[in-house]
Amino acid sequence: MFFIYGRKKAKIKSATDYIGTCSSCNSIGLEFDIFRDYFHLFWIPLFPVGDKESKGHCTKCGYPNNFNPRVKHIESITMTPVYLYSGLLMFFTLIGIMVVGNINTQKEKALFIANPKVGDVYQIRKEVGDSTYFHFLRVARIQRDTVVVYPNAFQYFRYVHKLNDQDYFVAQELFYTQKELKELLEKGEIYGVERDYEDADGFNRIKEIDTGSVVLHTTFSSDH
Repeated sequence: MFFIYGRKKAKIKSATDYIGTCSSCNSIGLEFDIFRDYFHLFWIPLFPVGDKESKGHCTKCGYPNNFNPRVKHIESITMTPVYLYSGLLMFFTLIGIMVVGNINTQKEKALFIANPKVGDVYQIRKEVGDSTYFHFLRVARIQRDTVVVYPNAFQYFRYVHKLNDQDYFVAQELFYTQKELKELLEKGEIYGVERDYEDADGFNRIKEIDTGSVVLHTTFSSDH
């Protein structure tokens, strides 16, 4: 990726002072500007760098006067404007939004696990040896504290958020207590719970199987 970054200078204050006289023409009046360097990324200020700098001149003859003690005092009490921290503020705001969003997601998952509904889909992450694979479980019915689920037919070797077009849930019942589901969530094996999903996600595709038959999970890697 191509990045545009660098160091630029911003004028943070302009003022006129009428105390003292010009050493060249003895007139009263000094105009001055105060500057602050900042680092930018794509022209967005990230943070200020270096010290403040002041430049002044006589209002009458234009003679430069950059070392006036009063100007230096005003320079020292001039605050760096907040906009020079825009990049950092945007970054930390984004981080904050992500953290809050993650906390809310975790709370929602815990709530869905504690209060399951028929049709809920659990996204499962399993580690076997050095391999990690993903699959889904769909809630078929609920019996007191036991949740009956259907597994999907395929297993995936990458994170997916919906079924492949050829994938489906198999009407073979698996049984979990709510305590077991909570433990799977806490261990990270349940990494997501889907509810109120779209038909395009494929979670409504269910196929019946003959009694006593065995479900074979097809190894499948999806781009979805």
